[in-house]
Amino acid sequence: MSEFTWVPFYKELAAKLMSFANDSGKLVSVVEAALNEVGLSTNWLQDRDASDNQHRLAEIDPFTVFATFNRRVKMENRIDLLRIFKQRFEILSEVPEDFNGIPVLDNRSSLFCGWSASREDSHIADMWRLAEECVSKAPSELTASLYASVADKVGPSKVSVGLFWLNPDQYLSLDSLMIRHLYGKKSPALLKSLKSLDGYLAALMEFRRKYGEKASIYVESHRAWSNKSGRCWIFQANPKRYDIIGALRDDNLDNWTIKTHKRELAKGDQVVIWVTGPKAGCYALCEIASDLLISDRDMGDTQYYQKPPPAGPHSYVKIRVIRNLWDKPITKSEIMTESALNQLSVGRQGTVFKMTKKQYDALNRLADQAGNHEPSRVRYWLYAPGRAAKHWQHCLRDGEMVIGFDQLPDLTSFKEMDDITKALQKARKTNSSYKNDALACWQFVHDVKRGDVIIAKAGRTTYLGYGIVTGDYRYETERTGYRNIRNVAWKKSEEREEEQGSIALKTLTDITKNKAYVDRLTRMYGIDVAIIPPMYLADQNTILYGPPGTGKTYRSTH
Repeated sequence: MSEFTWVPFYKELAAKLMSFANDSGKLVSVVEAALNEVGLSTNWLQDRDASDNQHRLAEIDPFTVFATFNRRVKMENRIDLLRIFKQRFEILSEVPEDFNGIPVLDNRSSLFCGWSASREDSHIADMWRLAEECVSKAPSELTASLYASVADKVGPSKVSVGLFWLNPDQYLSLDSLMIRHLYGKKSPALLKSLKSLDGYLAALMEFRRKYGEKASIYVESHRAWSNKSGRCWIFQANPKRYDIIGALRDDNLDNWTIKTHKRELAKGDQVVIWVTGPKAGCYALCEIASDLLISDRDMGDTQYYQKPPPAGPHSYVKIRVIRNLWDKPITKSEIMTESALNQLSVGRQGTVFKMTKKQYDALNRLADQAGNHEPSRVRYWLYAPGRAAKHWQHCLRDGEMVIGFDQLPDLTSFKEMDDITKALQKARKTNSSYKNDALACWQFVHDVKRGDVIIAKAGRTTYLGYGIVTGDYRYETERTGYRNIRNVAWKKSEEREEEQGSIALKTLTDITKNKAYVDRLTRMYGIDVAIIPPMYLADQNTILYGPPGTGKTYRSTH
């Protein structure tokens, strides 16, 4: 599953809502209809007058609209609500697949506008004005008196959450978890200072000081919300036993064997991947993505073991790589210059060690200074067009990328990636993990997006060319094989040899986070996503492939 797919949707929805500033009564009807369609209660949207009589809200503010799907409700209900909003408000962004880093409200305090019995006449109008400024202006450009007025009525922490929902690129949510993440403790004095715009801007400056000018607010919010326990760990690897750098390079690190601290490790804990030896350093920042698991099956990474892995049951946790630094690690010599890292527990015998939150944050800052900030939303993929690239010419001719796995039905029929694994095991009658195959199938459907760059390859030594994804996933039953298809506008067909190592062997590999690698490939082929014509994102009447002076292939979806 992709991360932060909610960001473009939330920003576009916020902009769309602004047209209802003078007709919020109509917006009430839209929200109520959506809640009823999903089967969620609308009682929390009831108003109360001075006589304590309940009645339907006559008007609503944009922050309360966002609260309908940022409350403590099931994820599938949140997605269903946004699917309805996408249609009603004609939103172009895809419905989110995740809600990583989004603070949610208690169901008992989700109403921003308050009851008419206690609110001033200007209350809702002020919130609309603040929302309009939030959508179109930077925090420093907000009207100070307007911010103070809304913060006084709603509460400073709650209003910061609302601003973050509407514009997560620029506005900082100062909910309780984010405050602890930023300051290391709760702070009544801070909450008091947030009643003024100057106090809010000071907190934003503190965020930039601590995490850097390029740090993503919503990424840090995700770290705050996923690491509720505040625990941080070092997972240490000996490259003489396991090629951890190769696993990170191939985007193939998703689990870690656990022998100690089994009762302390928890889902959401933050992790540093440390490599020992002559090239010692921090090679990734991760988070634990599961509770402790036990398995005796192949984990799909045996190729990285320098010696055969131990047989029999073993305990492990799943991990999610947040920042992949394999090609630009934070070296031991760099770390020695940081006073906060003088007592870092590394180099000793063992594979799991405790570390402090302060030490983890120091490493995170070093990664920022090295330029390892979050990638752009255009993703870069290595793609194998069949074994030995046997389908490459077909892909060029028809403007497509295809993958096989023909023993499986339409890949959209699988709700979870584990379901694909089980289907492959059943079809092939083995208990092998098929981790890479299942991941390729899942990402081909859910993670590859229009506008992404596809770099085709043959084996582990040769690149074939590149193209831009122009179509959504489709499954063609009438084909005899390779029925899983996406349209691609192939821009260049030109073989180039890999001169700095081996190319990942997987069918599909997301290399976006490997910035130095991506930069090298984009220079090699002259790829510039900033000048990709809009036609390549439309999937209609699209020139799919054709070098100058030859006939070209066209496709129309009408």
